[in-house]
Amino acid sequence: MVSTQFGKVIKILRSDPGDEFVSHPLQDMFRQTGILSQQSYPGVSQQNGVVERKNCHVLELTRALLFHSQFPPRFWVEAVHTVVYLIDRQITPVLDQRSPYQVLFSRLPDYTWLRVFGCVCYVLLPRRERHKLSPEAVKCVFVGYSNKHKGYACYDVAAHRLRISCHVVFLEHNPYYASDTSINTSQWDFLARLPSFPAAPASPDLDDVDPPLTSPHTSLLSFTSDSSPSLTASASSSSSQSTLGSSTSKVAEVPPLIRSNQANKGQPPASHSDFVAYSAV
Repeated sequence: MVSTQFGKVIKILRSDPGDEFVSHPLQDMFRQTGILSQQSYPGVSQQNGVVERKNCHVLELTRALLFHSQFPPRFWVEAVHTVVYLIDRQITPVLDQRSPYQVLFSRLPDYTWLRVFGCVCYVLLPRRERHKLSPEAVKCVFVGYSNKHKGYACYDVAAHRLRISCHVVFLEHNPYYASDTSINTSQWDFLARLPSFPAAPASPDLDDVDPPLTSPHTSLLSFTSDSSPSLTASASSSSSQSTLGSSTSKVAEVPPLIRSNQANKGQPPASHSDFVAYSAV
């Protein structure tokens, strides 16, 4: 076909050592036509890197096509044919921003012919399959393009058959196999109908709490003329007792959480009894 359609002669065929390439009928055809058969070493696909990379490219696009359309795995053949059809019409920098189709046929491909793979479509039934009271079209799923006909390949799920037709109406925004994991926002509408709950009580403002209490044992620090610190009593013993009583009443009015923090404020630890607290300075 290569020599007939494109006027080229195949000189070398490089492949892996698969059974389909080492079979006797194929090797006999190679000897008759003068084609050299080169095979890569088993398990070393790097020796045939161009073909292996293109094979990975086709498989990756096939998986993406099947996952996006939610197609069953049994349609992998149709998905591979569609991927190859699209790659042949995709521009590539390797060919100077031209597509393989343009290089082979010296003309631009018709991109208006492309449709979304896996969408819902309606195929017009032939006259022999319908009568006056029956539907004129049948619901199908688009699975690719026909290589032998100028038409679309559509699979009739109800009849389990493939239909080739050019009289097709496509619903490209409606996939035939809808995703079961898609999020439907309407299922969250019940949240708007839930009763409103009262707000949590606000925490007490810290400005309303009494200021820190000064312990009666806290002393004021004064400095003499010789710059040596000396302690001066802040109040007499009698006034200290009255201050202690009033301070105790104030401490009782403070909330428990704050009172526990204010009780020991200004008093040095027992292990530092010889030191003086400077919190009042």
